[in-house]
Amino acid sequence: MHAARLGRTARLRREALAAIEKYDWPGNVRELKNALERSVVMSRGEEIGVEDLPHEVVHGEAISVKHRGDENDHGIGERDFREAKRKFEVAYLTRQLGEHRWNVSRTAATIGLHRQSLQEKLRELGIRRPGREPLEDE
Repeated sequence: MHAARLGRTARLRREALAAIEKYDWPGNVRELKNALERSVVMSRGEEIGVEDLPHEVVHGEAISVKHRGDENDHGIGERDFREAKRKFEVAYLTRQLGEHRWNVSRTAATIGLHRQSLQEKLRELGIRRPGREPLEDE
């Protein structure tokens, strides 16, 4: 799709496909599409190799490694739905913000929220950028 739009042909080399298959894809389809578009643009030839893939895809942990234990269940082990939902939201938003270097506008656009809605949710959940001191009235 991206290659056709850019007027190029692009095939994935076997090693690149293996790296794509083992990556966890925390951003799901949107992240995969962005990585493939970037790879098509960065590739010099008709084949996309590992060197053309984003660094995090090539050097990311395999799915089986990332999800092997319950140390980061992000609320899955909770009995109470509200607490499970809160833990998931905190983990999800913290991860998304980290991927966007804590840029709230970019993160909101990526996850499909208005910037103000994301800011409100961050206040509600008490999520702060690491290294930031809490406000005096909190």
